[in-house]
Amino acid sequence: MVMVIEPGMRFGLVVTVEQVKHPTRRGTFWKCNCDCGSVTVKYAAHLRRNEVKSCGCVKGANRTHMMSGTPEYKAWDNARSRCYREKDPKYPLYGGRGITMCDAWRGSFANFYAYMGPRPSPEHSLDRYPNSDGNYEPGNCRWATDEEQNNNRSLNRHVTLNGRRLTIAQASRETGIPHPTIIGRLDRGATDEEALRRG
Repeated sequence: MVMVIEPGMRFGLVVTVEQVKHPTRRGTFWKCNCDCGSVTVKYAAHLRRNEVKSCGCVKGANRTHMMSGTPEYKAWDNARSRCYREKDPKYPLYGGRGITMCDAWRGSFANFYAYMGPRPSPEHSLDRYPNSDGNYEPGNCRWATDEEQNNNRSLNRHVTLNGRRLTIAQASRETGIPHPTIIGRLDRGATDEEALRRG
């Protein structure tokens, strides 16, 4: 069965935009955007055979930004996939909920990296913050540890302790009161102050 090419499909570094006619050659061609920022036209048969890796900016295994195998590149590429690739297992939680990536980042890893910079450590990953329901865009992204990301989840329950908004887990660590105890007190109608009171 012949693969049906549609707009928005990714082949290596290029993403299909629209079908076009080649000025000198016969056959089916597609206008594509490359991650390096260039626009290119590729033969449909070459796309189907997975022979297209880029607009031509790739030489062997190297790309113009020389970061294709880095954690930063993978974080960027995975985020785009979650937002736009319907076959991605996580799409329903991201693109399916309307979460997107800004155009400047979606079309250019270089723009993303220029803003985000290098990942601080292997324990850090890409996090949408301060709005965990917001988009991947400047002002709403950071490199965060698993603990920081877990504290940022929209489903977390929060309490106020000494004027600070904390998750139940954070409040439990600071007060020494077991997590289930705090939850139980709140469920019985206690105020935050009462739920976090020792003794």
